[in-house]
Amino acid sequence: MAENKATKMTDAGDALKTALRKEIKAKIEQLDALYDVEMVKYLDLNERIRHAREIGAGNDEATHSMERELALVQKNRRSIGDQTSYKRQELRDVDGPTLEEEYELHLAAELTGKAKTTKPPKIMKALPASAHQNQQIDLFRNFLTNTAQERDGLSNAIDLWDSVPRYSISRARQVELRVEGSFLPIAELEFQYKGRPFTAEIHPALIKTKDKKGCATLAFYPSGREELVEHALRKLATEQKSGFLDTDNFRSGVTFTLHQLRTELESRGHSMRYDELMESLDVMNLSNIRLIDKGSNGKDPSFISQPYLPTLIKVTKEGRTADPDAKWLVQFHSALTASITQITYRQFNYQRLMNCQSQLTRWLISQLVLKYTFAALGNTFVMFYSTIRRDSGLLDNYKRGRDAISALDEAFAELKIEGVLMSFAKETRLGLRRKIEDVEYTLSPTAKFASEQKVSNKRLGNNNGIVSKIVDNRS
Repeated sequence: MAENKATKMTDAGDALKTALRKEIKAKIEQLDALYDVEMVKYLDLNERIRHAREIGAGNDEATHSMERELALVQKNRRSIGDQTSYKRQELRDVDGPTLEEEYELHLAAELTGKAKTTKPPKIMKALPASAHQNQQIDLFRNFLTNTAQERDGLSNAIDLWDSVPRYSISRARQVELRVEGSFLPIAELEFQYKGRPFTAEIHPALIKTKDKKGCATLAFYPSGREELVEHALRKLATEQKSGFLDTDNFRSGVTFTLHQLRTELESRGHSMRYDELMESLDVMNLSNIRLIDKGSNGKDPSFISQPYLPTLIKVTKEGRTADPDAKWLVQFHSALTASITQITYRQFNYQRLMNCQSQLTRWLISQLVLKYTFAALGNTFVMFYSTIRRDSGLLDNYKRGRDAISALDEAFAELKIEGVLMSFAKETRLGLRRKIEDVEYTLSPTAKFASEQKVSNKRLGNNNGIVSKIVDNRS
């Protein structure tokens, strides 16, 4: 009797799942069709705007109207894309476990040896109690804001470190670069920081993967997914008792649970599975980046060489049972530690950055936060395509220059949608046979972005003033 009742309940559950699955699939098809319509509009408008600029009509009202329409289409495309992503996640969740169940399944798999494990961490010297509570880490956590809601949307942009093209090689590009389908060469990326030449030498991580063909070892450079994880870790580091700065041993980082990290990313519109999070942490821990200062000495330049995350300490289910307060720990790169110590970071709108779907747009925001410190209505800022291509590394993923310029145009359009730019003017510089030599972009900020930059300037000045007083009192 009990078995019949259980069977009926199972059948009812299966029928409900089938109906739900059908409903979600129908919605996804509807959204895909809407996205295709917006895509056709986008391609048509983009071509018409490009043609208008080529014939010298780029500054008339008709072109500006098309640009405004293009921005609206872009906004609609992103909204539809977000809805589709949520629906696809719903479809995956119909038969899958909840977040909590998935985490418990993953921890159970660790105990049976079936889960992918990280590289065994080196013995790390215990953190002193002062690492979580000192003047400099407190300054890093505290933002100049009026409400808790405003604070939730803020984080810190890191001087120098956020100018390094460290996540610029896309996963798609890595597939093309792999030697014999598995290994990647050492990447050498040239860029400039405050007019000084640098090279980022990136040694890829070797990660054990598993697919239908069995186990394999693949090389990975940190890319867009790892960039998002790092931003989330840095945000978590601004929470009380999470971030740490050990000044005696010159190290900084954050303690967290995987659930915290996943929830932070999901709340900002970037859902990831636990295995994806662990793989990203592995990639950052096992990838080494050597920052070479070519401006110090051409023949024998100075450099700093470290993994993106020099230390990664994992907590298993057994560890949590023994100590309920046990957490994962990552140590940040020394360039980030130096910025916290020297107070060269800047407050910025983290929620806006995480809203951006384009990695190039996120890079542009970081650069504007760090460099456009004088933003104000009437004060414009000039950027060149050639400079952006050199310093971001992201446009090297495009084989044709025109495609790279179109991607940059789209990124600037997204900055308008996100409230960073009021407008931008584009001037194409042509050479022989009308070949594009460079493109100059003149940017005008919104009042909101200008106000954010002024607040960031004030916070930076306040923090430096506090530290100066402390130093004076000690001396």
